[in-house]
Amino acid sequence: MEATILNLYITVGIRPVADFETLNYQIMTDLNTSTESTITDETAIGFIPCYAHFFRYEWQEYVEHDYDGEYCAPSFPNPKLELRTYDLIKETEKGYWIGYKNFSSWKKWIPKTSKRRFAYPTKQEAMKNFITRTKRRIKILKWQIDCCNIALGFAERTVF
Repeated sequence: MEATILNLYITVGIRPVADFETLNYQIMTDLNTSTESTITDETAIGFIPCYAHFFRYEWQEYVEHDYDGEYCAPSFPNPKLELRTYDLIKETEKGYWIGYKNFSSWKKWIPKTSKRRFAYPTKQEAMKNFITRTKRRIKILKWQIDCCNIALGFAERTVF
């Protein structure tokens, strides 16, 4: 008795690419564009799943240990630039659900057409977004420092 095997052929249409990020973006956008299912008597050829990733750069500053082993503030600023990698969980018509596969229940929705996103499909886009976010943060913090200096000047001139 011959068993029939349901084979699902996914036509992805992958073009030659130079790096992993481009391939990752291409797989993410081309996947599920056309599918064809057939029932055959042939043995199935192994399918290697390709998981798309999203990237986000963030800076992180770590504490130091003093001579007693206690945590203390660093003696000088030493931020580290870190790359966070998120897995594509599900693609919808309007965006993507990203998170950590097989690790946690945390997930976040990312729109496809938005200018500002939480994470990006390529490292280059993620780095560009990190630079933009950091410049904006510096501008906001400079404004707050100016406001604090003005308020401090008012407070110091006040006579009780």
